Amino acid sequence: MTAHWPAYWRAATHPADAEFACALVNQTMSPYWRMRHMAFSRRKFMDLWPKMEAAIIQYSGPRDGFIGWDIQGRVGYLREFHLIEACRGQGLGGRVLDDWIALQRGGPATSVELKVFENNPARRLYERAGFHFRRYFDDRTGLIEMRCTL
Repeated sequence: MTAHWPAYWRAATHPADAEFACALVNQTMSPYWRMRHMAFSRRKFMDLWPKMEAAIIQYSGPRDGFIGWDIQGRVGYLREFHLIEACRGQGLGGRVLDDWIALQRGGPATSVELKVFENNPARRLYERAGFHFRRYFDDRTGLIEMRCTL
């Protein structure tokens, strides 16, 4: 585990972590993709995985979710953030997000950004954490870009 990470996070370094994350993304995002006639690409996810810094969330179990990000210049990009169904709606998402933002404040980033489908309920979580609508990423996908100044 990285020393400055919250105690309930651990570095996602095992191949099984990538498999868990891939399956969780597919499960949580498929309804949004189907609505837009899009499909999950396991290959693209697995290509992205080693480029992210990723943590497995271990709050009440061994794998309650994961969060993945990277830093480019002065911007931290939240690439993936997913919780298993049993951990949603209990405040854990807000805690993880707040801890991630605090972690970014300790580094070179002056802002953090993410993309989310405009009709995804997680958008409200991001707004409560201080993220604001920045722009539509692509009108065809319904993805919006959100930013939070640190």
